[in-house]
Amino acid sequence: MHSERDVLVQSVFPELRRRAAPHCLYLQEVELRWGVTEEESERATELCLSEVCRSQILVGILGERYGQVPDRPALPDLPQYSWVRLLKNS
Repeated sequence: MHSERDVLVQSVFPELRRRAAPHCLYLQEVELRWGVTEEESERATELCLSEVCRSQILVGILGERYGQVPDRPALPDLPQYSWVRLLKNS
């Protein structure tokens, strides 16, 4: 998805920022794959979900990945993750 990401960064995000500014809205893109160190890799899901919880609006772009599929992470029993438990039960 490198070419798709490039289009978003070079064209889509700047245009969204331009359109949002008159409405006093601020767009901050977050690449959830970046910034997780090797030491934090076991907590990657928790760290990514904390970014999701901080967002007022989330637009997710998901792709398929080849390789190892990690075990389902055990999340802390915290109120901010209650929506994830609802998804797992549906």
